[in-house]
Amino acid sequence: MKACDFCDGDKMEAAQITEELYQQLEGLEVPSRIRINMNGCASACYNAVYDDIGLVYQKDSFDVYLGAVPMGKNAQAGELFVKKVPVQHIENLLQEIIRIYKELAHQKEPFYKFYKRTKAADYWQTIKNYPCYPML
Repeated sequence: MKACDFCDGDKMEAAQITEELYQQLEGLEVPSRIRINMNGCASACYNAVYDDIGLVYQKDSFDVYLGAVPMGKNAQAGELFVKKVPVQHIENLLQEIIRIYKELAHQKEPFYKFYKRTKAADYWQTIKNYPCYPML
C-alpha cells in the first residue's frame, strides 16, 4: 500500500484512514500482488489511479479506480469504478474487491488482467450499487 505525502502536512485528513486501512488489509493472501495507492486529496498528484486499486480522498469519501496497467507500452490509468464511497464504508468495499479477486482470479493473474477480463460481470455492478458495500 502506498500513500501520498499529504501535501507536506497541509491535508492530513486521510493520513489516519490510510494507516487504518493498511493495518486491516496487510497480509491478505491474493493470487498476485495488489498495489493499493491513496491520494490525500482530489489533486491526485501522487498518481493513485496508476495502481491496481487507486483511492482518491475527497472530504469524507473516496473515488475508487480499478485496473490500471502500471508499466510497459500499454500503461494506462485505472477506470473510475465508484465515486464518493463514504470513509466508513471504504474498508468493506476494499475487502470485497480483494475477496472477489482472490476467489475468481486465475493463479498468479495480475489484478489488471483479472479486472479487464471480468469487469462486465454482475458482481462488480452489485458492489457499485450497494450503498454500504457489505460482504456479499
